[in-house]
Amino acid sequence: MLAGYLRELAQHPHVWGERDCILIAADWWRVNHGTDPAEGWRGTYSDEASCRARLAEHGGLLRVVRSGMRRVGARRTFEPRLGDVALVRAGHLLVGAIALGDGRWIGKSPDGVSRLRTHHVIAWSLG
Repeated sequence: MLAGYLRELAQHPHVWGERDCILIAADWWRVNHGTDPAEGWRGTYSDEASCRARLAEHGGLLRVVRSGMRRVGARRTFEPRLGDVALVRAGHLLVGAIALGDGRWIGKSPDGVSRLRTHHVIAWSLG
């Protein structure tokens, strides 16, 4: 199921507020659980500047994502496995990503699909 989701993800461009790093992780959660941790955020920003402004109004990315994941009953994990969702470090940024295992992650960036080898900041178990 994850492989199909990632193939579909690669076929579509990054779109702020519709298909960005946070929303693709939220979409993956929704596909698996039927609940949307990003409810209320989709379509409320249309570029990087409006995304940053909206996040700043609500306490930052970490706070917003934690709140959404708590709302859908997600369980934190300290040892993410294949398919788990997380915020990870990409240089100086925090980004949403899906675990591929062994410290490898995949996310969505303006350049397409990004594969990262990094550590998670906070993660939630899909199972």
